Amino acid sequence: MSSHPRHKVRRVAQRGHYDAPTIHAILDAGWVAHVSFADPGGQPFVIPMLYAREGESIYLHGSIASRLMKTVGEGIATCLCVTHVDGLVLARSHFHHSMNYRSVVAFGKAEPVPGQRSPSPRNRAERSTPSIGCDSGSSAPASAANVG
Repeated sequence: MSSHPRHKVRRVAQRGHYDAPTIHAILDAGWVAHVSFADPGGQPFVIPMLYAREGESIYLHGSIASRLMKTVGEGIATCLCVTHVDGLVLARSHFHHSMNYRSVVAFGKAEPVPGQRSPSPRNRAERSTPSIGCDSGSSAPASAANVG
């Protein structure tokens, strides 16, 4: 079997796009990323999390007490996926059903962002309700992990 980069689409490869504007648009339109990792014992997990993109970095919003933030913050390999389903393609036979979607799968190693609040709550509030001022600084600090 020939080797193939893990980040390249193989089936219907012409549908894959790898340019920054396309990737950023998909990430910026989303709210939830599914983050996968394996704990030190090798047990795999996939956890849905709020995220925000700033430049080439993706920040995860979560509690510093969570298994994901503790484990991923140790610099282990992780994978993040954001998917938008644009439509279902229905056929007479369920074997021919399909869906149209856009997705980003990012591979990397996370690192903790000590002393910094996750940009996620403020970015999400400002993007979803731009005309309403929002003070996200009054709640207890959250943890941020940079996966970019």
